[in-house]
Amino acid sequence: MEVKNRKVMLNGKIDFQSLMKCVLNLRSLDVDVYFKLLEGETTVKELSSKLNCNRSTIQRALANLVNKGLAIRESKTMKNGGYYFEYKAVSLNIIKEKINEKIKEWYATLSDFLEETMLKNKVRDK
Repeated sequence: MEVKNRKVMLNGKIDFQSLMKCVLNLRSLDVDVYFKLLEGETTVKELSSKLNCNRSTIQRALANLVNKGLAIRESKTMKNGGYYFEYKAVSLNIIKEKINEKIKEWYATLSDFLEETMLKNKVRDK
């Protein structure tokens, strides 16, 4: 893998971020938020500022990442009472595992489909 223009290139043909979007069904902002989270734990407010997006948009992206197991949300207590949430990314190795799992699922589904299609065609050919 090669890093080029803040994109991780895979064999010069596709970047890792695009692969994440396609395979894990993410939006561009979700991927941008994930890579910001890799820089360290942060809050919605900090991400909103860094990515120049409104807080509700960042919250939706974070909720999507947390729901897909790509980020972790931790409750923190404030000194004067109350709480807030900090978010952190899961490791890139976990992302790689999730992508591999999804590709294996697709492969199995397509293999089954092809097998069924071939069987139907054999029956028609006779």
